[in-house]
Amino acid sequence: MGLAETPLPYAVSVLGVVVGLAILLVGEALGAADAVVVGGGVVVLVGVGVLTAAVAMHPAPDEAAEEGHSAQESTPR
Repeated sequence: MGLAETPLPYAVSVLGVVVGLAILLVGEALGAADAVVVGGGVVVLVGVGVLTAAVAMHPAPDEAAEEGHSAQESTPR
């Protein structure tokens, strides 16, 4: 079972991006230590990386199906 077969990686990555941005923005607004802001940025980057990996794992569309579909569209009626 790969990353693209379940919705879990997408949910985790979106949650990671939202939580990371919240940490980053709150840390910046409160004038917290730079480590808090950097930590939030790292969480965001990990979330984007997981999302990228999940999307990259999607199988390529079947070329035969694409050719058949385009041939049907170009056929005059």
